[in-house]
Amino acid sequence: MLQGALRDDVGEPIGKQPVTVRITHDGQGDDTKAPLDALRLAKSCGLSSITIAQDTLQVETDPGGRFCLRVALAKERYKAELAWKGASFLEAAKLTVPIDLGRRPLYVAFDPTPRVLSLDRTPARFSVLAESQENGATQAASGLKLVVATGKGGSVPLATVTTDARGRGSVDVDATKLGPPGAHELSLSFAGDPDTGPASVVVPLEVRAKVKLTAPSLEGASSRNPEDGIPIDVTVDTVAGPVPEGAVEARVGDLVVGAGKVENGRANVVVTFAESGRRELEVRLRYLQQSPYYEPGPEVVASLPVSGPSPLTRVPLAVAGALVLGWLVLGRRRTPRSRPRAETRDDRKPMLHAGLEVLETRASAKDATYTGIVEDAHEGNGIARVRVWVTRGSFVGEEIRVSVVTDDDGRFAFSLEGTLSSDALSAEGPFHAKLTTKVPAPGDLRITLVTRKRKLLERLVAWAKQRGAPYDARPEPTPGHVKRAAREDDVATWARAVEEAAFAGQEVDERAEIEIDALFPGRDANAEARRSAEPKQEVPKGPKLG
Repeated sequence: MLQGALRDDVGEPIGKQPVTVRITHDGQGDDTKAPLDALRLAKSCGLSSITIAQDTLQVETDPGGRFCLRVALAKERYKAELAWKGASFLEAAKLTVPIDLGRRPLYVAFDPTPRVLSLDRTPARFSVLAESQENGATQAASGLKLVVATGKGGSVPLATVTTDARGRGSVDVDATKLGPPGAHELSLSFAGDPDTGPASVVVPLEVRAKVKLTAPSLEGASSRNPEDGIPIDVTVDTVAGPVPEGAVEARVGDLVVGAGKVENGRANVVVTFAESGRRELEVRLRYLQQSPYYEPGPEVVASLPVSGPSPLTRVPLAVAGALVLGWLVLGRRRTPRSRPRAETRDDRKPMLHAGLEVLETRASAKDATYTGIVEDAHEGNGIARVRVWVTRGSFVGEEIRVSVVTDDDGRFAFSLEGTLSSDALSAEGPFHAKLTTKVPAPGDLRITLVTRKRKLLERLVAWAKQRGAPYDARPEPTPGHVKRAAREDDVATWARAVEEAAFAGQEVDERAEIEIDALFPGRDANAEARRSAEPKQEVPKGPKLG
């Protein structure tokens, strides 16, 4: 059985496309000719149709981009050459797969599959699984030495593990050997032996690390006037070394009094605020992450000695204040109308739908700073740990231009220069569905997200209204009504899953949403119908839209 999938460079399936398959003996001279008699008897696995042309097979991918075929061959060595001719904006693709039917085929996997790993928790334990097939039956493959590696093509071996009688094994690896925080690959492979063929699997792995802040300049610091600016040199480090990105923010109470960009593990934060009469203030320093790979660690809390300004420095300020006051009085006489009060967060009502609102644009065209808050569309409260990122599409995939995570109050900030009209801004939380829209002009933004469980309910309601009777109901269809009215088993199963997710009292994360979304009736065959059943987003009513 030869099965696979045709996908583009961002993982999207390419359906209804012909893939040519040529199977030949893996030998020399005449031994390389194709086993034509066997190929003519090739059968589909039920996913797609097969046609035969000379010494090649042509198999068509299903709507999910998958293909599969079965062919009876003698127990010898072969190679399968797969090819796709390409399409608009997509290059052609080729792949050669060695096949050794003289040895038992092997399947290896990580169980469970690691997705995210922290360098602060070491050693990292990986569990593996090895299975073989004999006469169509799956058996545990015991006594095999598997190699766990990282790097391109498994170029950096980390450890070896020997499978037990159940075909399983586990191994501890020094987490720091996985490399710096970032996107990596983790591979598991078996080189093969006289009885068992080689096998390997590669999984993407996100390596993260906690950020540690230290501020040596605060130790034994002398009193300084905060109105003149007090520089604080901050060291930004992890167990893997200096941090190359992000920013450090300084707060006094709830007031942000300074910030500095992190470069090569250091940040220079200049603290500036009005003199309050106190001789010592508590300053809190915290790391603002730019990507998910560097996670904020504990805040640094220190006492900052401050001094008041010299009395002589108040004279120019008093004169300037008098001049400004006079200018304001004259201005008020000339413009009797008062400006409307700026909208505050307490004034704003929940938007009840996902969207983006530009509260205020930057006065200077050179200021490329974005600030804002991410709120729950129905509750109106700020959402912590929401990822906000900007992407730009290209022929080789999507480029992430900037990525930040909201703080405990749901706030974020980043700088972005040279935007294009095709750039997209996205936001997604652990329990809130993804929103993607155009990147607005720099300014203060308000992003509202709906929870994943509400998104599932909206999708079901939109689908039921589109299908009409008996699924639609007044005033609005519910999962329970759709389940009772279901004429097909897949509709009832999907409605039951949505009902449990929405009303069982538990939060719905990304994994649960994907699992329930996979139950969508006719998910592969009716992709267009599914997209049309998506709830339409209303246009947010605000000063300006992105």
